[in-house]
Amino acid sequence: MRKPETPAAAIKKMAESDSKEAQAANDNVLSMNDEPETQEGFTGCEGAADNSETHAEPEPDNPRSMKWHHFLMVFLILQGIWMICGGISFITGISTGLNKLYDMLPSLKACDMIHGIALTAIGIYVFIVRNQLKHFHRNARNSLVWMYILTVLANLIYLIWASAVTGAAIIDYSAIGLLGISVVCLIISMIYYPAAGLRRNGGMAPVC
Repeated sequence: MRKPETPAAAIKKMAESDSKEAQAANDNVLSMNDEPETQEGFTGCEGAADNSETHAEPEPDNPRSMKWHHFLMVFLILQGIWMICGGISFITGISTGLNKLYDMLPSLKACDMIHGIALTAIGIYVFIVRNQLKHFHRNARNSLVWMYILTVLANLIYLIWASAVTGAAIIDYSAIGLLGISVVCLIISMIYYPAAGLRRNGGMAPVC
């Protein structure tokens, strides 16, 4: 039969148990203090966020203003309609309103018809160029430059040819106005649009 514990033995046993628990707690504290800290006291998630900010792609420097581009999107529609209507009027003879003049100067009628066909073709080409600019095609700048060069040449040749046929300086305000506008738009577009091509980032690619 087991001998019952005396009060002194029970107290001694409890003291030994408390001593073992205190020793285990001290060992845990020491092990936690020995663990290396993360760099600059940041946790893994914070460190990853910091790295992501460090390696973020920089914003494009000096993005181009889109004002001239948006202006052309509207202006080219008006220019295309104007040129097509003007070309039809030259082909039908409405632009002069003097059919008897054609009877006297058949060469002038041929001049007007050829000029009308050229204007109509360029007017259609205007809408093609506008679509390229709208979708940021790489060759849109070259197409725009050639469009204005053809417009200038068509009107300049017409003024010289018509003046030679009639023997007097022809003052066609429509042709002169279109000629002047085309020269101004050509110069601005060559400066504004980069030779390297168009891209969506920042509106335009950097000038090379």
